[in-house]
Amino acid sequence: MKPTIVPAATTTTIATQAAVLPLATPRASISSSPPESRGITPVMPTSTLYTDPQGRFSFTVPDGYQQTPVPPQQPTVAARFESRLVSGVILVTIQPMEPGATLDLKTEVTQKASSKLPEYQALTTQPTATTVAGQSARQFEFLLTENGGRRYHALVITTVRGDAFSTLTIQSEEKDFTAHLAQARVFPDTFAFLVA
Repeated sequence: MKPTIVPAATTTTIATQAAVLPLATPRASISSSPPESRGITPVMPTSTLYTDPQGRFSFTVPDGYQQTPVPPQQPTVAARFESRLVSGVILVTIQPMEPGATLDLKTEVTQKASSKLPEYQALTTQPTATTVAGQSARQFEFLLTENGGRRYHALVITTVRGDAFSTLTIQSEEKDFTAHLAQARVFPDTFAFLVA
């Protein structure tokens, strides 16, 4: 079941610091497979499947994205890819679920942590219910501005699988967000859990 990326509620302009700071991932298995040819189309782009080195998840890497390293001080980031076409990143973050925690509670904690960033502006007042990888999920969006004045737009999708809380983030400079989202949509659409 593909996640539904719900358009943001009314957008009010504000700035913030990149909530999703440049991160990266240990190199994992990334495999390219040619797509099926259709008719006489001469050349089609290849799709690249990213598989988490710990075997937890996989997803199709959007065309034009390359994996970048995750700093050691950000141990919950499991995968980070940066676009070579626009100023955008996609991230997967995985955290353990505390006893008694729920998807809604963990999503609220994630939103509150984001709201402490400089010049945070919520674009959604309440997280929207959606699905990702066949699991119930929540989605919210916000704007940030970093010290240099650059404004960022982030779309965050959260879900729970087993004892893990997963966050999928699509973030870019505000001016590039529409183009970035169009490119990055394949990331949540193809995201799959590999373990129960």
